[in-house]
Amino acid sequence: MIGKRLIAATCAALLLPLAAAAENAVEALPTTAPMTEPVVETNEYAFTDLTAYYEDAYEDENGTQKPALTPDEKNRLTEARQRWDAGERPESSILDLMENISLSLVRLPAEQYEGRSWFLFLPYRKMTDGELLQVVDAFEQLGIRFDPEMLNGFNCMRGGGNESVRGYRGDEWERIDAISSQFTRLGLQPDSPFTASVMDDGIGEVTLNENEECFSGLDRFSFWPARRMTDEELLRIYAKDAPESASAPDDLAKYESLLRRELQAKIGMPLSVVRDGPEDVNPSSNGAFHGDAYNDTRVVYRTSFRETGGSGRNWSGALDISTGKLTWSKIDLDQRVWGEDTRLHSDVRLDPWDSRWIAVAEETVRSMLGGNAPGIDHTEAWSEEQPNGVDCVCIRVTATDGAVYRVSVSYALNTAITVEYNDAVSMVLEDSYCEHMLEDDEENG
Repeated sequence: MIGKRLIAATCAALLLPLAAAAENAVEALPTTAPMTEPVVETNEYAFTDLTAYYEDAYEDENGTQKPALTPDEKNRLTEARQRWDAGERPESSILDLMENISLSLVRLPAEQYEGRSWFLFLPYRKMTDGELLQVVDAFEQLGIRFDPEMLNGFNCMRGGGNESVRGYRGDEWERIDAISSQFTRLGLQPDSPFTASVMDDGIGEVTLNENEECFSGLDRFSFWPARRMTDEELLRIYAKDAPESASAPDDLAKYESLLRRELQAKIGMPLSVVRDGPEDVNPSSNGAFHGDAYNDTRVVYRTSFRETGGSGRNWSGALDISTGKLTWSKIDLDQRVWGEDTRLHSDVRLDPWDSRWIAVAEETVRSMLGGNAPGIDHTEAWSEEQPNGVDCVCIRVTATDGAVYRVSVSYALNTAITVEYNDAVSMVLEDSYCEHMLEDDEENG
Protein backbone atom coordinates (compact mmCIF):
# COMPACT_ATOMS: atom_id res chain seq x y z
CA MET A 1 0.00 0.00 0.00
CA ILE A 2 1.30 3.40 -0.87
CA GLY A 3 1.94 5.75 2.07
CA LYS A 4 -0.80 8.12 3.21
CA ARG A 5 1.10 11.14 1.96
CA LEU A 6 0.42 9.80 -1.52
CA ILE A 7 -3.35 9.50 -1.01
CA ALA A 8 -4.09 13.22 -1.27
CA ALA A 9 -4.31 13.14 -5.05
CA THR A 10 -6.95 10.43 -4.83
CA CYS A 11 -8.95 12.50 -2.36
CA ALA A 12 -8.81 15.47 -4.69
CA ALA A 13 -10.45 13.37 -7.39
CA LEU A 14 -13.14 12.26 -4.92
CA LEU A 15 -13.97 15.79 -3.73
CA LEU A 16 -14.03 17.37 -7.20
CA PRO A 17 -16.54 15.46 -9.36
CA LEU A 18 -15.22 14.72 -12.82
CA ALA A 19 -12.25 17.03 -12.29
CA ALA A 20 -9.21 16.06 -14.27
CA ALA A 21 -6.37 15.11 -11.94
CA ALA A 22 -3.18 17.01 -12.63
CA GLU A 23 -0.22 14.88 -13.58
CA ASN A 24 2.69 14.90 -11.17
CA ALA A 25 6.10 15.47 -12.63
CA VAL A 26 8.22 12.50 -11.68
CA GLU A 27 11.99 12.61 -11.63
CA ALA A 28 13.62 9.23 -12.16
CA LEU A 29 15.84 8.00 -9.36
CA PRO A 30 19.53 7.54 -10.04
CA THR A 31 20.68 3.97 -10.45
CA THR A 32 22.09 2.63 -7.21
CA ALA A 33 25.21 0.55 -7.03
CA PRO A 34 24.64 -3.20 -6.76
CA MET A 35 24.37 -4.64 -3.26
CA THR A 36 27.39 -6.32 -1.76
CA GLU A 37 25.23 -9.11 -0.35
CA PRO A 38 24.70 -12.40 -2.22
CA VAL A 39 22.37 -12.24 -5.22
CA VAL A 40 20.07 -15.23 -5.70
CA GLU A 41 17.61 -16.13 -8.43
CA THR A 42 14.17 -14.67 -7.75
CA ASN A 43 11.11 -16.89 -7.45
CA GLU A 44 7.35 -16.69 -7.26
CA TYR A 45 7.61 -15.34 -3.71
CA ALA A 46 10.32 -12.76 -4.45
CA PHE A 47 10.23 -9.35 -2.82
CA THR A 48 8.75 -6.17 -4.25
CA ASP A 49 11.25 -3.57 -5.39
CA LEU A 50 10.01 -0.50 -3.50
CA THR A 51 11.85 1.79 -5.90
CA ALA A 52 8.76 1.82 -8.12
CA TYR A 53 6.70 3.30 -5.30
CA TYR A 54 9.26 6.02 -4.66
CA GLU A 55 9.43 6.90 -8.35
CA ASP A 56 5.68 7.59 -8.26
CA ALA A 57 6.01 9.78 -5.15
CA TYR A 58 5.67 13.53 -5.20
CA GLU A 59 8.84 15.40 -6.15
CA ASP A 60 10.79 15.88 -2.93
CA GLU A 61 13.29 18.72 -2.94
CA ASN A 62 14.96 17.35 0.20
CA GLY A 63 15.47 13.90 -1.29
CA THR A 64 13.92 12.22 1.75
CA GLN A 65 11.18 10.36 -0.12
CA LYS A 66 13.48 7.73 -1.61
CA PRO A 67 15.54 4.79 -0.25
CA ALA A 68 18.79 6.73 0.01
CA LEU A 69 20.72 9.34 1.95
CA THR A 70 20.56 12.94 0.74
CA PRO A 71 23.74 14.59 -0.62
CA ASP A 72 24.04 16.57 2.61
CA GLU A 73 23.68 13.43 4.72
CA LYS A 74 26.30 11.65 2.64
CA ASN A 75 28.73 14.49 3.29
CA ARG A 76 28.05 14.41 7.02
CA LEU A 77 28.30 10.62 7.06
CA THR A 78 32.04 10.89 6.45
CA GLU A 79 32.44 12.84 9.69
CA ALA A 80 30.20 10.40 11.56
CA ARG A 81 32.36 7.48 10.40
CA GLN A 82 35.52 9.31 11.50
CA ARG A 83 34.01 9.89 14.95
CA TRP A 84 33.13 6.21 15.22
CA ASP A 85 36.64 5.17 14.14
CA ALA A 86 38.03 7.48 16.84
CA GLY A 87 36.08 5.57 19.48
CA GLU A 88 32.87 7.58 19.81
CA ARG A 89 29.69 5.51 20.22
CA PRO A 90 26.02 6.58 20.16
CA GLU A 91 24.03 6.71 23.39
CA SER A 92 21.67 4.02 22.09
CA SER A 93 21.68 1.41 19.34
CA ILE A 94 19.13 1.22 16.51
CA LEU A 95 19.91 -2.44 15.75
CA ASP A 96 16.74 -4.56 15.77
CA LEU A 97 14.46 -1.83 17.14
CA MET A 98 10.93 -3.12 16.43
CA GLU A 99 8.45 -0.83 18.21
CA ASN A 100 7.42 2.75 17.36
CA ILE A 101 10.59 3.26 15.37
CA SER A 102 11.79 6.29 13.44
CA LEU A 103 15.20 4.77 12.64
CA SER A 104 16.15 1.09 12.76
CA LEU A 105 18.38 -1.55 11.20
CA VAL A 106 16.59 -4.91 11.29
CA ARG A 107 18.48 -8.19 10.88
CA LEU A 108 17.05 -10.76 8.47
CA PRO A 109 17.72 -14.51 8.10
CA ALA A 110 19.54 -14.35 4.75
CA GLU A 111 18.60 -17.89 3.73
CA GLN A 112 14.91 -16.87 3.73
CA TYR A 113 15.37 -13.37 2.28
CA GLU A 114 17.09 -13.92 -1.06
CA GLY A 115 20.52 -13.53 0.51
CA ARG A 116 19.72 -10.20 2.18
CA SER A 117 20.69 -9.99 5.85
CA TRP A 118 19.38 -6.53 6.83
CA PHE A 119 16.72 -3.89 6.18
CA LEU A 120 17.15 -0.19 7.03
CA PHE A 121 14.35 2.23 8.02
CA LEU A 122 15.08 5.94 7.53
CA PRO A 123 12.74 8.81 8.53
CA TYR A 124 11.03 11.26 6.19
CA ARG A 125 13.07 14.26 7.36
CA LYS A 126 16.64 15.48 7.59
CA MET A 127 18.69 13.12 9.74
CA THR A 128 20.79 14.46 12.62
CA ASP A 129 24.51 13.88 13.08
CA GLY A 130 23.68 11.63 16.02
CA GLU A 131 21.38 9.48 13.88
CA LEU A 132 24.05 9.10 11.21
CA LEU A 133 26.44 7.87 13.93
CA GLN A 134 23.76 5.36 14.99
CA VAL A 135 23.52 4.03 11.43
CA VAL A 136 27.31 3.61 11.20
CA ASP A 137 27.38 1.88 14.60
CA ALA A 138 24.51 -0.52 13.81
CA PHE A 139 26.15 -1.74 10.60
CA GLU A 140 29.49 -2.13 12.39
CA GLN A 141 27.75 -4.42 14.89
CA LEU A 142 26.93 -6.63 11.90
CA GLY A 143 30.52 -6.46 10.67
CA ILE A 144 29.53 -4.26 7.71
CA ARG A 145 31.25 -1.02 6.73
CA PHE A 146 28.24 1.11 5.81
CA ASP A 147 28.22 2.54 2.29
CA PRO A 148 25.13 4.59 1.36
CA GLU A 149 25.40 3.29 -2.21
CA MET A 150 24.25 -0.12 -0.88
CA LEU A 151 20.75 1.27 -0.28
CA ASN A 152 17.98 0.53 -2.77
CA GLY A 153 14.30 -0.31 -3.00
CA PHE A 154 14.85 -3.86 -1.74
CA ASN A 155 16.65 -3.11 1.51
CA CYS A 156 15.58 0.36 2.62
CA MET A 157 12.35 2.22 3.33
CA ARG A 158 12.25 5.98 3.67
CA GLY A 159 9.23 8.25 3.95
CA GLY A 160 6.56 5.78 2.89
CA GLY A 161 6.25 3.36 0.02
CA ASN A 162 4.95 -0.12 0.72
CA GLU A 163 3.87 -1.79 3.96
CA SER A 164 5.68 -5.11 3.50
CA VAL A 165 8.57 -6.65 1.59
CA ARG A 166 6.01 -8.50 -0.54
CA GLY A 167 2.31 -9.26 -0.77
CA TYR A 168 0.55 -12.61 -0.75
CA ARG A 169 1.67 -14.74 -3.70
CA GLY A 170 0.69 -18.00 -5.40
CA ASP A 171 -1.90 -19.96 -3.43
CA GLU A 172 -1.39 -17.89 -0.27
CA TRP A 173 -4.49 -15.79 -1.07
CA GLU A 174 -6.74 -18.87 -1.23
CA ARG A 175 -5.16 -20.45 1.83
CA ILE A 176 -5.50 -17.28 3.95
CA ASP A 177 -9.21 -17.18 3.02
CA ALA A 178 -9.67 -20.82 4.10
CA ILE A 179 -7.70 -20.23 7.30
CA SER A 180 -9.64 -17.09 8.21
CA SER A 181 -12.91 -19.00 7.83
CA GLN A 182 -11.69 -21.71 10.21
CA PHE A 183 -10.45 -19.05 12.63
CA THR A 184 -13.85 -17.36 12.77
CA ARG A 185 -16.22 -20.34 12.43
CA LEU A 186 -14.26 -23.07 14.24
CA GLY A 187 -12.11 -21.08 16.66
CA LEU A 188 -8.86 -22.31 15.08
CA GLN A 189 -5.79 -20.92 16.86
CA PRO A 190 -2.06 -20.98 15.94
CA ASP A 191 0.23 -23.44 17.72
CA SER A 192 2.55 -20.59 18.72
CA PRO A 193 2.02 -16.82 18.91
CA PHE A 194 3.29 -14.30 16.40
CA THR A 195 6.60 -12.67 17.37
CA ALA A 196 7.87 -9.38 15.98
CA SER A 197 11.51 -10.46 15.58
CA VAL A 198 12.23 -11.63 12.03
CA MET A 199 15.13 -13.75 13.27
CA ASP A 200 12.77 -15.99 15.30
CA ASP A 201 11.08 -17.70 12.36
CA GLY A 202 11.54 -15.54 9.27
CA ILE A 203 8.30 -13.60 9.82
CA GLY A 204 8.10 -10.33 11.71
CA GLU A 205 6.69 -6.85 11.95
CA VAL A 206 7.97 -3.39 12.83
CA THR A 207 5.59 -0.79 14.23
CA LEU A 208 6.37 2.68 12.90
CA ASN A 209 6.28 6.09 14.51
CA GLU A 210 3.12 7.52 12.93
CA ASN A 211 4.44 11.09 12.96
CA GLU A 212 4.20 12.38 9.38
CA GLU A 213 7.90 13.32 9.54
CA CYS A 214 8.87 9.68 9.98
CA PHE A 215 7.00 7.41 7.54
CA SER A 216 4.27 9.59 6.01
CA GLY A 217 1.73 8.27 8.51
CA LEU A 218 2.22 4.53 7.91
CA ASP A 219 1.93 2.55 11.13
CA ARG A 220 3.65 -0.78 10.39
CA PHE A 221 5.89 -2.74 8.05
CA SER A 222 5.71 -6.52 7.66
CA PHE A 223 8.47 -9.01 6.86
CA TRP A 224 7.42 -12.14 4.97
CA PRO A 225 10.07 -14.55 3.67
CA ALA A 226 10.84 -15.06 -0.01
CA ARG A 227 9.33 -18.53 0.02
CA ARG A 228 5.90 -20.14 0.23
CA MET A 229 4.59 -19.53 3.74
CA THR A 230 3.13 -22.45 5.66
CA ASP A 231 -0.49 -22.65 6.80
CA GLU A 232 0.64 -22.19 10.40
CA GLU A 233 2.54 -19.01 9.48
CA LEU A 234 -0.47 -17.60 7.64
CA LEU A 235 -2.64 -18.41 10.66
CA ARG A 236 -0.22 -16.55 12.94
CA ILE A 237 -0.30 -13.51 10.64
CA TYR A 238 -4.10 -13.50 10.50
CA ALA A 239 -4.60 -14.08 14.21
CA LYS A 240 -2.23 -11.34 15.41
CA ASP A 241 -4.49 -8.51 14.20
CA ALA A 242 -7.86 -10.15 14.80
CA PRO A 243 -9.72 -8.91 17.90
CA GLU A 244 -11.06 -11.51 20.31
CA SER A 245 -14.51 -11.05 18.82
CA ALA A 246 -13.20 -12.38 15.49
CA SER A 247 -12.90 -15.89 16.90
CA ALA A 248 -16.38 -16.29 18.33
CA PRO A 249 -18.11 -19.06 16.31
CA ASP A 250 -21.31 -18.84 18.33
CA ASP A 251 -21.84 -15.24 17.24
CA LEU A 252 -21.23 -15.66 13.52
CA ALA A 253 -24.62 -17.17 12.72
CA LYS A 254 -26.25 -14.17 14.42
CA TYR A 255 -24.07 -11.71 12.49
CA GLU A 256 -24.81 -13.45 9.19
CA SER A 257 -28.55 -13.31 9.83
CA LEU A 258 -28.41 -9.59 10.70
CA LEU A 259 -26.29 -8.83 7.63
CA ARG A 260 -28.73 -10.69 5.38
CA ARG A 261 -31.62 -8.62 6.74
CA GLU A 262 -29.69 -5.36 6.35
CA LEU A 263 -28.69 -6.18 2.77
CA GLN A 264 -32.30 -7.01 1.98
CA ALA A 265 -33.48 -3.70 3.43
CA LYS A 266 -30.76 -1.42 2.12
CA ILE A 267 -29.75 -2.91 -1.21
CA GLY A 268 -32.48 -5.40 -2.10
CA MET A 269 -30.66 -8.73 -1.67
CA PRO A 270 -33.01 -11.76 -1.72
CA LEU A 271 -33.03 -14.00 1.37
CA SER A 272 -32.49 -17.06 -0.85
CA VAL A 273 -28.86 -16.20 -1.60
CA VAL A 274 -26.01 -18.53 -0.58
CA ARG A 275 -23.06 -17.36 1.48
CA ASP A 276 -20.03 -18.13 -0.67
CA GLY A 277 -17.20 -16.02 0.78
CA PRO A 278 -14.95 -16.12 3.84
CA GLU A 279 -16.05 -14.40 7.03
CA ASP A 280 -14.11 -12.12 9.32
CA VAL A 281 -14.79 -9.85 12.27
CA ASN A 282 -12.28 -7.01 12.44
CA PRO A 283 -12.01 -3.25 12.87
CA SER A 284 -13.57 -1.56 9.87
CA SER A 285 -10.18 -0.05 8.99
CA ASN A 286 -8.55 -3.49 8.64
CA GLY A 287 -8.95 -4.56 5.04
CA ALA A 288 -11.96 -2.40 4.18
CA PHE A 289 -12.16 -0.36 0.98
CA HIS A 290 -11.36 2.82 2.89
CA GLY A 291 -8.30 1.36 4.60
CA ASP A 292 -7.23 2.93 7.88
CA ALA A 293 -7.12 6.34 6.21
CA TYR A 294 -10.56 7.28 7.52
CA ASN A 295 -9.93 6.21 11.13
CA ASP A 296 -13.08 4.08 11.25
CA THR A 297 -12.80 2.17 14.54
CA ARG A 298 -16.07 0.24 14.27
CA VAL A 299 -15.77 -3.55 14.49
CA VAL A 300 -17.56 -5.15 11.55
CA TYR A 301 -18.55 -8.59 10.31
CA ARG A 302 -17.87 -9.13 6.59
CA THR A 303 -18.81 -11.81 4.09
CA SER A 304 -20.26 -12.22 0.60
CA PHE A 305 -23.24 -13.96 -1.03
CA ARG A 306 -24.27 -15.18 -4.49
CA GLU A 307 -27.73 -15.50 -5.99
CA THR A 308 -29.21 -18.89 -6.83
CA GLY A 309 -30.99 -19.52 -10.14
CA GLY A 310 -28.20 -18.65 -12.53
CA SER A 311 -28.38 -14.84 -12.67
CA GLY A 312 -24.83 -14.54 -11.37
CA ARG A 313 -25.46 -11.53 -9.14
CA ASN A 314 -23.37 -11.34 -5.98
CA TRP A 315 -23.24 -9.14 -2.91
CA SER A 316 -20.58 -8.20 -0.35
CA GLY A 317 -21.36 -6.49 2.94
CA ALA A 318 -20.05 -5.24 6.27
CA LEU A 319 -22.14 -5.11 9.46
CA ASP A 320 -21.34 -3.04 12.56
CA ILE A 321 -21.62 -5.75 15.22
CA SER A 322 -22.36 -3.24 18.01
CA THR A 323 -25.41 -1.73 16.28
CA GLY A 324 -26.42 -4.48 13.83
CA LYS A 325 -26.44 -1.90 11.01
CA LEU A 326 -24.95 -2.08 7.53
CA THR A 327 -21.82 0.07 7.04
CA TRP A 328 -20.84 -0.89 3.48
CA SER A 329 -22.00 -3.15 0.68
CA LYS A 330 -21.54 -3.74 -3.03
CA ILE A 331 -23.59 -5.61 -5.62
CA ASP A 332 -22.54 -6.68 -9.11
CA LEU A 333 -25.71 -6.37 -11.19
CA ASP A 334 -24.62 -7.26 -14.72
CA GLN A 335 -22.15 -10.11 -15.11
CA ARG A 336 -21.79 -9.49 -18.86
CA VAL A 337 -19.26 -6.80 -18.00
CA TRP A 338 -16.96 -9.38 -16.42
CA GLY A 339 -17.30 -11.88 -19.27
CA GLU A 340 -15.00 -12.49 -22.22
CA ASP A 341 -17.37 -11.26 -24.94
CA THR A 342 -15.93 -7.79 -25.52
CA ARG A 343 -18.73 -6.95 -27.97
CA LEU A 344 -20.99 -6.48 -24.97
CA HIS A 345 -18.80 -3.70 -23.63
CA SER A 346 -17.04 -2.09 -26.55
CA ASP A 347 -15.06 1.13 -26.18
CA VAL A 348 -17.89 3.65 -25.88
CA ARG A 349 -17.62 6.98 -24.07
CA LEU A 350 -20.59 9.33 -24.02
CA ASP A 351 -21.41 12.60 -22.27
CA PRO A 352 -21.19 11.94 -18.49
CA TRP A 353 -23.36 14.99 -17.83
CA ASP A 354 -26.31 13.56 -19.76
CA SER A 355 -29.30 13.52 -17.39
CA ARG A 356 -30.30 10.01 -18.49
CA TRP A 357 -27.49 8.51 -16.37
CA ILE A 358 -28.93 10.14 -13.27
CA ALA A 359 -32.34 8.75 -14.16
CA VAL A 360 -30.86 5.25 -14.57
CA ALA A 361 -29.08 5.49 -11.20
CA GLU A 362 -32.12 6.73 -9.28
CA GLU A 363 -34.37 4.11 -10.87
CA THR A 364 -31.82 1.40 -10.01
CA VAL A 365 -31.80 2.40 -6.34
CA ARG A 366 -35.59 2.63 -6.15
CA SER A 367 -36.17 -0.69 -7.96
CA MET A 368 -33.77 -2.54 -5.66
CA LEU A 369 -35.36 -1.23 -2.49
CA GLY A 370 -39.03 -1.13 -3.40
CA GLY A 371 -41.05 0.30 -0.53
CA ASN A 372 -37.92 0.52 1.62
CA ALA A 373 -36.34 3.16 -0.61
CA PRO A 374 -35.12 6.20 1.35
CA GLY A 375 -35.84 9.70 0.20
CA ILE A 376 -33.23 11.01 -2.24
CA ASP A 377 -31.61 14.24 -1.14
CA HIS A 378 -29.60 14.84 -4.31
CA THR A 379 -27.93 13.02 -7.20
CA GLU A 380 -24.86 14.02 -9.20
CA ALA A 381 -22.44 12.71 -11.79
CA TRP A 382 -19.31 12.03 -9.76
CA SER A 383 -16.55 10.49 -11.87
CA GLU A 384 -15.79 8.28 -14.83
CA GLU A 385 -14.35 4.77 -14.38
CA GLN A 386 -13.45 1.63 -16.31
CA PRO A 387 -14.27 -1.61 -14.46
CA ASN A 388 -12.75 -4.42 -16.55
CA GLY A 389 -12.04 -1.84 -19.25
CA VAL A 390 -15.70 -0.84 -19.61
CA ASP A 391 -16.37 2.90 -19.89
CA CYS A 392 -18.81 3.94 -17.16
CA VAL A 393 -20.01 7.02 -15.36
CA CYS A 394 -20.30 6.86 -11.57
CA ILE A 395 -23.46 8.51 -10.28
CA ARG A 396 -23.55 9.41 -6.58
CA VAL A 397 -27.06 9.13 -5.11
CA THR A 398 -27.22 10.69 -1.63
CA ALA A 399 -30.14 9.60 0.53
CA THR A 400 -31.87 11.81 3.08
CA ASP A 401 -30.30 9.76 5.90
CA GLY A 402 -26.80 10.68 4.68
CA ALA A 403 -26.01 7.30 3.14
CA VAL A 404 -24.58 7.25 -0.38
CA TYR A 405 -25.21 4.83 -3.25
CA ARG A 406 -22.48 4.95 -5.91
CA VAL A 407 -24.04 3.58 -9.10
CA SER A 408 -21.76 2.67 -12.03
CA VAL A 409 -23.67 3.01 -15.32
CA SER A 410 -22.23 1.49 -18.49
CA TYR A 411 -22.36 3.79 -21.50
CA ALA A 412 -22.53 0.87 -23.95
CA LEU A 413 -25.13 -1.15 -22.05
CA ASN A 414 -27.16 1.85 -20.83
CA THR A 415 -27.66 0.11 -17.50
CA ALA A 416 -26.25 -0.01 -13.98
CA ILE A 417 -23.56 -2.67 -13.55
CA THR A 418 -22.54 -2.15 -9.89
CA VAL A 419 -23.93 -0.36 -6.85
CA GLU A 420 -21.84 0.44 -3.79
CA TYR A 421 -23.45 1.56 -0.52
CA ASN A 422 -21.75 3.53 2.27
CA ASP A 423 -23.62 4.54 5.41
CA ALA A 424 -23.68 8.11 6.71
CA VAL A 425 -20.88 7.54 9.24
CA SER A 426 -18.56 6.22 6.54
CA MET A 427 -19.25 9.23 4.32
CA VAL A 428 -18.57 11.73 7.12
CA LEU A 429 -15.25 10.01 7.85
CA GLU A 430 -14.33 9.89 4.16
CA ASP A 431 -15.16 13.52 3.45
CA SER A 432 -13.42 14.72 6.61
CA TYR A 433 -10.28 12.78 5.83
CA CYS A 434 -10.11 13.95 2.23
CA GLU A 435 -10.52 17.59 3.27
CA HIS A 436 -7.75 17.13 5.85
CA MET A 437 -5.39 15.56 3.30
CA LEU A 438 -6.01 18.31 0.75
CA GLU A 439 -5.35 20.99 3.36
CA ASP A 440 -2.18 19.19 4.43
CA ASP A 441 -1.08 18.88 0.80
CA GLU A 442 -1.63 22.61 0.21
CA GLU A 443 0.36 23.51 3.33
CA ASN A 444 3.25 21.38 2.14
CA GLY A 445 3.16 22.90 -1.31
